[in-house]
Amino acid sequence: PQGSETDQKVKGRGGGALQSRSAELLKTFKINYPLLDQGTWLDIGCGQGHLLRLCAQQFPGMDLVGIDASEASRPYIEQIERAVFFSELEDCETPPSIISMVHVLEHIPWPQEFLIGLQKLMSKHSLLLIQIPTFIRNPIDLLIYDHGTFFTEESLGWIANNIGFSVESMEYVSGNKELLVILKKANRRIQWMLPAKDKIEAVKKTVASSINYLEDIKREAQRISKENHVRIFGSSIGASWLYSELGSEGVECFLDQDQERVGNTFLGKPILPAVDIKLDRTVFPLDPATRQRLLAVYGQV
Repeated sequence: PQGSETDQKVKGRGGGALQSRSAELLKTFKINYPLLDQGTWLDIGCGQGHLLRLCAQQFPGMDLVGIDASEASRPYIEQIERAVFFSELEDCETPPSIISMVHVLEHIPWPQEFLIGLQKLMSKHSLLLIQIPTFIRNPIDLLIYDHGTFFTEESLGWIANNIGFSVESMEYVSGNKELLVILKKANRRIQWMLPAKDKIEAVKKTVASSINYLEDIKREAQRISKENHVRIFGSSIGASWLYSELGSEGVECFLDQDQERVGNTFLGKPILPAVDIKLDRTVFPLDPATRQRLLAVYGQV
């Protein structure tokens, strides 16, 4: 709600201005997979239809299907030209050309079984797009209570190959902190080796360092709050977490670069523009790369 029902904004390739996450996904996908304007695009976890709305504009000959567990999504999807809404995957009978899952797979309790079900729906030409967060690039991912699985490149690739998918591409997007994977039915089963012990140990160290990173941000915020109200940079997941750690009485406001959020309120506090900010009491609960970049922008490093 703090984004006024607009799509989440991300940094695109090479930085630059913020753009819609759905727009970046379509742009990245079309670079590698020029599409014929036909067939069916199925979006699982369609929400308010941000991705399908763009698909309707860019692929005027393609049928669109949105699936979501929440009936609240239905009116958004049914307003989109050539789009239909289903609440259950079983209701979709036509093999889709494209299946997209943006920030969905990490919420599913048994992702392997779910992917097996999708594979049965796909033809040999269908493509499956999966975009997920990963704590490898963004420790904030570890804070999200309703994420059932935390993926790495190796673990998602291993699951996909053992089911019978081939990994067509795998790259980091959304400010270089989310993983976009494109899968296709494999002609034959590809057995991936389980990760070596040193890989597993490296992941354990990454989890530990991620937790330490979050603890450092929390300690910094608590130190500042002893003397003054804290300004929190951002108004999404990291900001929600830090607000809960400090309590309402410790927070003055949220700061954001997304102009569609500025002027709204979040958790009872105003969202102000991130200009002329008071760095001595602003905390940046963001992934390490974004945090470092913004600190440099605002003259703190």
